Amino acid sequence: MEQELIVRDLTPQDDIRTVARLIYETDEFIYPYMFSSRPEEAECVLGQMIAADTVYHWSHIKTAVVGGRIAGIVVWHKYTLKASRRAMLEAYARADAVADERFERVYNDYFGLLEGEPEGVYIANVCVDKAFRGRGIAKALLGGFLRDGETYHLEAVQQNAAAVRLYEALGFRVTGEYEGFGGVPCYRMTRPPRDEKLSADSGISQ
Repeated sequence: MEQELIVRDLTPQDDIRTVARLIYETDEFIYPYMFSSRPEEAECVLGQMIAADTVYHWSHIKTAVVGGRIAGIVVWHKYTLKASRRAMLEAYARADAVADERFERVYNDYFGLLEGEPEGVYIANVCVDKAFRGRGIAKALLGGFLRDGETYHLEAVQQNAAAVRLYEALGFRVTGEYEGFGGVPCYRMTRPPRDEKLSADSGISQ
C-alpha cells in the first residue's frame, strides 16, 4: 500500500539533520566546496543555519513527508530577505566549525548576489531524498508550494535535463543563461503569475 504524501511547512520539531543533509545534496558544486567535502560538518553547520536568521531558516522551508519521514524539501525566500553573513558565521561557531576562505568565496559569489534581485519568490533549493526518488515527489512538492498570483525564480544547472523538464512542466521558462559557481553553465528560470491553480497531486504517480 502506497503511503500518503503530505506537503507542509517545516517546524523546529522536525528532523532538522535530515533537512540539512538534503540541502547539502542539492548542489554538487557549492556545498562540497564550501565544506571541503565534509558532509557531517555541513549537516551540523546547516542545521544551525536552519535554526538561525539565515536564508535557510525553518520558516522558509516546505517539506514533503511520507510515512512520517521527510522525503523532500523546498527552500525559498523573498528577494527582500538579506543573506546575513553575521548569522551564518554564528552558525559555524555554534557547530564548532571554522568558516574559512571557502565560505567567504561562496558568500561573495553566491549568497551575497541573492540580494537586490527582481521581485518575487526565489527557490534556492529543491531536493528529494534518494530513497524516495522516482515517485513524483518533487513535482508534488513544488505543486503544493507554488501559488497563483506570485512570481517565482530559480536557477538550474543546464546539464540537469530532468530538473529543467520538471520546472518547465510547472510553468517555468528559461529567461537567461549564465556561468554559475565554479563555471557551471546554468539557466535562470521564471514562473510568472498564473490564473489557474496547479494541482498539488498531479505528479504523485510518476
